[in-house]
Amino acid sequence: MKETTNLEFDRHILLFDKSITIKEGKNVYLMKKEVIIVGRQSSVDIPLKYDFVSREHATLVQFKDQESNALKYQVVDGGKSGRSTNGLRLNGESILASELKHGDVVTIGKNINFVYININLSDLELYKYIDIISNQDRIDESTGAEISIVSEMFHSYSDTILKTKILN
Repeated sequence: MKETTNLEFDRHILLFDKSITIKEGKNVYLMKKEVIIVGRQSSVDIPLKYDFVSREHATLVQFKDQESNALKYQVVDGGKSGRSTNGLRLNGESILASELKHGDVVTIGKNINFVYININLSDLELYKYIDIISNQDRIDESTGAEISIVSEMFHSYSDTILKTKILN
C-alpha cells in the first residue's frame, strides 16, 4: 500500500554547502515562490557573489504534478537573458533543464553546490530540521577534516558518474 502524505506539509529546501552564505548568514533556502532565480545579480532571489556565477545563473520553476497534485520544481540553466556562461550540472551531468528529485545535487558554475530536499514536515519539525541540517558536519576519520552533507553528497555523485564512465 502506498503511503500518503499531507501535501500541506510538503516542503522544498535548498541546502548550500556550509561555506556558502546566501542570506542573513544562512546556507538554507526554504522554497515558497513559484519562480526562484539564482545568480550573481543582487536583485535575484538567491544572490551568490562568487566567480563563475552568471547574473541569472539558474531558474527554479514550481509546477503541479498532474498525477499526485504535489508541487514540484524544475531547474533551468539561465534566466530571462538566456543561458548561463558556465553551465549547470545535476548530479555531475551537464543539463539545460530537469525536474528536481529529493537528494539531487545541483552545481552552479564550477563549484557552487546545493542539495534539493523535498520532505514532509510540520512547521515545528521543519524549523528543527533546518537548524540541524544547516549545522551538520561529520569528521572524515582518515583526515580529521570536517565534511559537510552537501560536499559528501556531491562527491558520492561524482564518484558514481566517474565509475560509470570508466566502466562503459
